[in-house]
Amino acid sequence: MYKYKTVYGLLKDPKHWARGVQARTKHGGRECEISEGTAFCLLGATARVYRQQEGKEKAADARIKSAIESLYPGYEETAFFNDNRKIRHADVLRVLKAAGV
Repeated sequence: MYKYKTVYGLLKDPKHWARGVQARTKHGGRECEISEGTAFCLLGATARVYRQQEGKEKAADARIKSAIESLYPGYEETAFFNDNRKIRHADVLRVLKAAGV
């Protein structure tokens, strides 16, 4: 089980970032429950890190969305940003750093 304190800490390693699903099994395998995942999209990683901390998941989601809108105008939804093929891992980390999550 992952014991990351931040979404940035979880997604820092590109092997832990995914597109198109909230969570994937090891080595980019099949879609799975967040609790079973080893790679995550932004929303899935946020759920994984903050799932048992009441109120923190929604607050982190809002901070991520705000950072995306500020740094990458034109993206109104976190999932569309995460899944866009123009977006790179470095872009995701930039957003997380700006969001402070």
